[in-house]
Amino acid sequence: MPSNMPANPMVPPSMIASIGRGTAIFGALIAAICVFFYWKGHEWARWIVMIDAVLVLLLLIGIVRTWNASHLGGAISLAKGILAVYLLWNLNTAPVKAWFKMPQTGVEAA
Repeated sequence: MPSNMPANPMVPPSMIASIGRGTAIFGALIAAICVFFYWKGHEWARWIVMIDAVLVLLLLIGIVRTWNASHLGGAISLAKGILAVYLLWNLNTAPVKAWFKMPQTGVEAA
């Protein structure tokens, strides 16, 4: 433990770690559900992906700081930005929009 930590903290580090792990698991579960419905062709999942792509592009504002902290982290951020641009372009083409607007019927409706 760092030397400036109190001997008896109000919130133990193990509780903070548990909350972090629980949040990560919850986030992964939500992401998996969105990916499943995106794969099934639901329009709302397409919008979620586009919103996420815009957020990734907004986070590229700090790419210089990320690159200076870690070249690997900067490269990953840059790759995510390139993927975000591709997704925004691809998800707004006429054939893809038409596929997502198809009515969900029968077994495909999941």
